[in-house]
Amino acid sequence: MMLELTGSTLNVLPLGLTCIISYFISKHLTADIFSEVIKLKEMPIVLGLRELSSAELRSAWYQELQSMEAQKVMSDKYPKVHPNSTVAEVHDLLQQHWTSCALVSDAQKDTLYGVIPRAVLIDAMLHSSRVRLEHYWQGEGASCASSTSGLQTSFHDPDSSLCLQYLKQFNTSLRNRALLLSKLIEVDPSPFQVGLTCPVWRLKAYFQILGVGGAYVVQEGAICGYISKARLIGFIYESRNRSCNS
Repeated sequence: MMLELTGSTLNVLPLGLTCIISYFISKHLTADIFSEVIKLKEMPIVLGLRELSSAELRSAWYQELQSMEAQKVMSDKYPKVHPNSTVAEVHDLLQQHWTSCALVSDAQKDTLYGVIPRAVLIDAMLHSSRVRLEHYWQGEGASCASSTSGLQTSFHDPDSSLCLQYLKQFNTSLRNRALLLSKLIEVDPSPFQVGLTCPVWRLKAYFQILGVGGAYVVQEGAICGYISKARLIGFIYESRNRSCNS
């Protein structure tokens, strides 16, 4: 390409040096044109683009952001289930928008066992409904639903006292649970995790390099919160806006 532009090998070196020097000068003075368009339109910062110029990297808000820890960004509201979760609880959880939820030890300790995809819980709910329907037609569920309206209440409004059988299998010993998790390919036993004191700059690098969609914040094996990629982007964007408005 350079030879076609110059028409001579004598001009390749000076033209190449000129392009390299101009690139580093422009990189030092400002960000690229795509990042400038994002800033002008006040769009959320896109991780992966060089959204910060050298001047912004030296600003006070960015230095303050670099010193923050994951516990400042995390949210303590995240989808989770445990071995004793009822059909009603899973039914309510599926009404929310998420792709995977945490499998924890119980409702109090929140020791992380792994991550279950949404589709797996939907299949488990459907299987549970089929089993209950079969029991009903065999006469075992006659006492629970004595009429058509009772049948609708029994199946469309899940029984709050009935545990989901798929999750109940994880209520076992540590050794058996580890063996069970190794056999179930639909459950991820080692989701991406960070500590409470993980700095935001490192967390941002994890999202950029690894391409993960979220990270669980844990302390001694127990979940403290969850940080999604969208939440991290919004947190960085709001930090810069607060600094600009002050």
